[in-house]
Amino acid sequence: PGEKEKELLIHFEDKIHENFIAQEEAVKLVASTFRRLRTGFVNKKRPISVFLFMGPTGVGKTALAKVISQIYFHDENAMIRFDMSEFQTQEQMERLLGPRLGQGFIANTLVDQVHDHPFSVLLLDEFEKAHPQILDLFLQVFDEGRLTDNAGRTISFINTIIIATTNAGSEAIREQTQQGVPMIQMKEQLVDYLMRTHMFRPELINRFDEVVVFNPLTQSDVLGVSKIMLTESLRRLEERHVFINFDESVIQKIAREGYNPEFGGRNIRRYIEESIEGLVSNKILSNEIQRGAHVSLSVDQNGQFVIQ
Repeated sequence: PGEKEKELLIHFEDKIHENFIAQEEAVKLVASTFRRLRTGFVNKKRPISVFLFMGPTGVGKTALAKVISQIYFHDENAMIRFDMSEFQTQEQMERLLGPRLGQGFIANTLVDQVHDHPFSVLLLDEFEKAHPQILDLFLQVFDEGRLTDNAGRTISFINTIIIATTNAGSEAIREQTQQGVPMIQMKEQLVDYLMRTHMFRPELINRFDEVVVFNPLTQSDVLGVSKIMLTESLRRLEERHVFINFDESVIQKIAREGYNPEFGGRNIRRYIEESIEGLVSNKILSNEIQRGAHVSLSVDQNGQFVIQ
């Protein structure tokens, strides 16, 4: 790594937490793995790193992947995302490897996207739902950092960070977190569960540089996530020279009414869109908020959002 990357790796946890709340253990594990791999403990013929993120829905697996893309490649959009639940039959293979000879054009295949954007995060959501033969394709990718498409091209993955996610074992994670089971023990049991249920073959599990377990969000986490999401939402208006600040009562209300343990952080984003972005939009359209405005968002005595 060059000097800039060395500086980044040393302070990797701090950089992540500038835009990502919670999952302290997961963040430490990811940062530690990056430092180990980038300082020489790595096979140069493999991808930069290969992670399996395990945890309930809405706890930050995809969000952490986006932050890593932003930090490491300086672009949140430098992320190639595939929903592997859409690859449950062998017939979907061409969407990864491209068309066979004589077949028509297939847009946005895996090989084309990695060929065109070799420095990127490759996110494989709901990895366990893909067909077993499709999962076998990734044995070569994870181990050798390359894949041959149906046109005979060899596509390199050695400059990608690959993150596979799974919700498998979510209920066990919730129960063991409540029981205070240590993270190392929890991870061992979850990996054993994946192999015992034949969800992943042992050869595939062994190809991951690290299995990272994400815990359910705590109340403190929910407050932090609410603040980050609201800040991101309101920051978009600054391009139109509209500046909105908010107080703690706003965050408390979002966390209290917007969080749903079943859907996690995603429900908070929906709540902000419906309740706050909707309110602000109406104010802008009615000219109550105009270009150059500096206003405050708060909660009144009736528990309603107000802008002053």
